[in-house]
Amino acid sequence: MAFKCGSLIFSRDMMTNDQTGSIFETFAEAQRYFMGVGKLNDALTRLVNDLRNHEIDYVVIGAVALLAHGYPRFTEDIDVIVSLEGLERFHRELIGMGYAPAFAGRESVCDLHLMERRSS
Repeated sequence: MAFKCGSLIFSRDMMTNDQTGSIFETFAEAQRYFMGVGKLNDALTRLVNDLRNHEIDYVVIGAVALLAHGYPRFTEDIDVIVSLEGLERFHRELIGMGYAPAFAGRESVCDLHLMERRSS
């Protein structure tokens, strides 16, 4: 007998994360994130560099912004706000360069490199 709560799967013998396969790896990645050396930190560095290099103004929000201000919250994504012009530039200049639309028909974007690191 097992039950699922969010991405966690609980059974009599173990607890796993259906995205990473191991709850221990999830906790280890969380620890790396809070230490500033996790996969999400690498993705943030890359994203910020790409936005700056393409002169796209942005604001980081959400859990990543909270952590920068001393309020640690674990997250698996990076939330940013860009202007409409910035979003158009992002799609024109960065889609296909390691970024892809997160969902067909949506304006949100995912980092293919981060997705690859999550699956490895």
